[in-house]
Amino acid sequence: MKYTVILIAALTSALIAEEPKPAAPAEAKPAAAAAEEKIYSVTDLVVLRPMLGKKITVEGMVLSTSANKTETMRFLNFTKNYKEALSVVFFSNMGGGTFTKEKLSEFAGRKVRITGTLAEFNGSLQFKMESLDQIKIQP
Repeated sequence: MKYTVILIAALTSALIAEEPKPAAPAEAKPAAAAAEEKIYSVTDLVVLRPMLGKKITVEGMVLSTSANKTETMRFLNFTKNYKEALSVVFFSNMGGGTFTKEKLSEFAGRKVRITGTLAEFNGSLQFKMESLDQIKIQP
């Protein structure tokens, strides 16, 4: 009888040890991260306009770069008519001197992804750039 009790105890502990453990629940992504994962087209102004003041990510092919007459502002242009796409604006006195004509010209003809806070100036949507880190060249 002594051996039977030991055998039953051993079998019971072996069965309990092999019982599968419940899987840990998957971690949910924060709502803010899920919203930032969406990438919008720079020319989809109807979709972009309601997002004024929000941090969003856009993507588009840079057609050209330009500057105002005094060279205090520089732009990435996605269309011939700037009113047909989001404007990407660089103030020469910002960005720690990195917003040079030469540096910005590297984006011409390239597909880029830009993250920024959507703003409006004189009825046109824009990103006021603070750093070149906001722009990522896409394959």
